[in-house]
Amino acid sequence: AKPTVLAITGHYDTKRYNFRFDGASDGGSSAAWVLEMARATAGLKLENTLEFIFFDGEEAVGEWSAVASVYGSRHHVERRTKAGDLRQLKALVLVDMIGDRNLNIKQEPGSTAWLTTTIWNTAHSLGYNREFVNDQLPIEDDHLPYLKAGVPAVDLIDFDYAHWHQASDTLDKTSARSL
Repeated sequence: AKPTVLAITGHYDTKRYNFRFDGASDGGSSAAWVLEMARATAGLKLENTLEFIFFDGEEAVGEWSAVASVYGSRHHVERRTKAGDLRQLKALVLVDMIGDRNLNIKQEPGSTAWLTTTIWNTAHSLGYNREFVNDQLPIEDDHLPYLKAGVPAVDLIDFDYAHWHQASDTLDKTSARSL
């Protein structure tokens, strides 16, 4: 059967530290964007089904490793594989840390090329050249289990964020315009 589901995803968890860590961009912005996309697309009649997924466990409890990270996305791929419906996924779009006031999303080179190209061409045609730059930066994130399973996936992440995993990752460092 032809794949018919587009997954719109992000993580809502934040890193645990021995200091107050709000995670306004790292975790909060992803959850806010996915919620807004669900609201904004609710009345649309689309060719494909949109599936909105909120991952938990993207952040490693200790040090990041292949087994101590992306728990939620790995679980979702395993669950769909066991249920026999992983192939329903036509593509997956992951957003992470997209709330930065100075949004700077680089292309993640491990992401599916046609999906990355489609998003960048669309963003540039809408005038978002400063936000969607043509530089590349490899990132390990929740899209990896899907790529490994053969599902086209793209990671939209602003990893050039001075407040990453800092107590200063607070709401005042984010921007509604970026979202």
